[in-house]
Amino acid sequence: MLIIKFLIGLAILLAMFGLPGVGSDSISDSISDKTTETVLAIVDNSILAYYVNHGGLLPYSLNEQTKVAMGLEDVDLSQFIYVKVDDNTFRLTARLSNSTLTSVNSDKELIEIEPVAQ
Repeated sequence: MLIIKFLIGLAILLAMFGLPGVGSDSISDSISDKTTETVLAIVDNSILAYYVNHGGLLPYSLNEQTKVAMGLEDVDLSQFIYVKVDDNTFRLTARLSNSTLTSVNSDKELIEIEPVAQ
């Protein structure tokens, strides 16, 4: 019985660290991709909040000043590509390890918000 447990444990270790495509690189890529997907959702929601809070204006780019206004100054956006398509349309994509992912609200026309007269 002890030999069977040992062989099963050894097989699991070989599968995790010894076989191509199942090793630590793919595990770390999966973790990195999930983190990037989560940050993509956060940035997507932050762009919507910026749009609403700035009277229906989308940011031209996600530069440092815009990141501060969105509360994302500590977020690394090097894996993301933001494009303002139109006055009320944007595209946000993230580079994953083997593909790209587009945010939920990308390429959708946002409702037009009229600035409030003061």
